[in-house]
Amino acid sequence: MSANQRFSIAAFQAAEAGISDVVGSLRATYAPDNPVTCEGGVVTEGAALPGQQEVTFSASGALSGSYVYWMECEGDQLVGFSRGQIDMGEDVSPVTRIVKLYLQPPGEGISTDTYYGIKADGDIVLRGQNVINGNIHTNSNLTINNVDGEAVGAITATGTITTSDKDLDVVDAETGECGSVMCAVSGADSMFIEPAIDKINSIIEGEEYQPYIVDLLTHPDYMSCDIDLEGPQFGAIYYCSDGRDLDVSGNFNGATLLSMGKIIHRGRSDLGDYNDEVEGPDSVDTQLIAVGNIEMRGNDDSYVALWSDADVVQSGTSTLYGSIIAGGTVTRAGGINFSSWDSYEGITFNRVKRFGNILYWVELESN
Repeated sequence: MSANQRFSIAAFQAAEAGISDVVGSLRATYAPDNPVTCEGGVVTEGAALPGQQEVTFSASGALSGSYVYWMECEGDQLVGFSRGQIDMGEDVSPVTRIVKLYLQPPGEGISTDTYYGIKADGDIVLRGQNVINGNIHTNSNLTINNVDGEAVGAITATGTITTSDKDLDVVDAETGECGSVMCAVSGADSMFIEPAIDKINSIIEGEEYQPYIVDLLTHPDYMSCDIDLEGPQFGAIYYCSDGRDLDVSGNFNGATLLSMGKIIHRGRSDLGDYNDEVEGPDSVDTQLIAVGNIEMRGNDDSYVALWSDADVVQSGTSTLYGSIIAGGTVTRAGGINFSSWDSYEGITFNRVKRFGNILYWVELESN
């Protein structure tokens, strides 16, 4: 290795030390409840950004090195820089390496990890013709009929996988290797299934949700858990307590339904927000959460998250953009066209503290 290469590597190692200091400064400077907000190249909220910090050290022989790190707002994005430098002595230009970091400030964010795709603690049974764009996991056994050849995602089961589709690549987690885009793996590790009751309690007890909660058994407009909803619900949270079943009909969006018993939707349903100007919804803005079963008793075309501590049952064929979580089984009698959805806006997610971190980095031109 030439001397120039060694010096260049040493300069990059110095820049790496600066990267660690950027992250440390990011996490130490800002409180999660007062995150930095960059707008138009300036900090509009949160603590002031620290200025340039320089650290010097001795390199090999008579050489010396240093790194300088700092943060700034670039438009609406918080960025950091680290410049590593090896000084070669008088009359010789130093060797420098500069790294630019795109940063995520500490703050409070939402956790969408729960909304994995389709996951169940019990068996998953998907009849009919299925189109899968997203992931499926069961901690038990999976039965799936035909899968569309253009489907994309991972199918995993802790138990066995039974399929009538000859093109579906089914392998064992210990010994097999996937050879197709749609891969089905049996003998996989189990996955934690978050209890729906915990989510219900967090919403019912959450101070920020109180203005939106409608207790169906006590509200004068309802006095019953048998309701019909139509059109936008503007973030309303309909709650059926006392272990009763929530019977609902109609096509609606922008709502959360909570039940200590079952949730039963009778008839055909079109749930969730749909944007007529583009193909598909703005986001999944509707969720059904129940301690008992969730039963969809008709064909549906929905943009919704379904979450049950028991079983999720679909009687007809369905198109579902969103997610299904079941503490019991998932049964779709008529086939499903399923796509995991990235955008969940307006529904009640778990909020989590978020450490500051690096989103990605690039090296700038160095010498």
